[in-house]
Amino acid sequence: MKTYFINSIKQVSINSHSLDITSTLKTHEWIVFNEDTSFIEKFLFVDDDKLLVSVNGKSSYSKWKYVKVNSSLIIDDDKNKYLLKIVVCNKDIIVLNVDSTNEYSFLINSKSSVLQNASYPDIQWYLIRNCGVDILNEEQRRQFFEEKNIENEDNRKELQEKKQELKKACIVVPIIVLFLFIAISSIKSCDDYNKKHTKISVTEEQNKVAADLIYKHEMLPVRAVMSR
Repeated sequence: MKTYFINSIKQVSINSHSLDITSTLKTHEWIVFNEDTSFIEKFLFVDDDKLLVSVNGKSSYSKWKYVKVNSSLIIDDDKNKYLLKIVVCNKDIIVLNVDSTNEYSFLINSKSSVLQNASYPDIQWYLIRNCGVDILNEEQRRQFFEEKNIENEDNRKELQEKKQELKKACIVVPIIVLFLFIAISSIKSCDDYNKKHTKISVTEEQNKVAADLIYKHEMLPVRAVMSR
């Protein structure tokens, strides 16, 4: 199994393990990452204790066991037993650390949509961005923190804009409510007034009759004088 010497590894996040590690191991075909593409090594965790190892098509069986108490794998090839600490385990990648060393191996899901044909830098960036595991070099780490600072600044600006919008809403909404209250109160006052002062509807014919009566009443004194 190909291993890589990593001088320092930082666990930024603890959410790197699958909820069911044994199920994740047994569900997929795993390719041991190797920058030498002429050397293809595959692991298939066939059942609860058999591990099928294929190296360029030549296969052999080993034994494996998951130790829950310290999240480790024991692999026994009948010649040697290896204790491998599980650093990351998800549907895309398994990161294994040879116990008490700075040697690490990467098992890539052969069907992974993000890490298929990945390079070592691809794995480094995947681990920091998706698993919170930092195996970056100094230049990569500087770039990463620059990106995070830009992202944090964008988030800060977005939060500030939302606060401003909320502040405006806190001013505008009460004003709108006040205008609505005044408008509703005015309409209610008009309704109350109309109820107390009922309007009498008069037809055009009734208007003519009333006008004739007024005219006749005003003419009566004149006729009385003439008759005398």
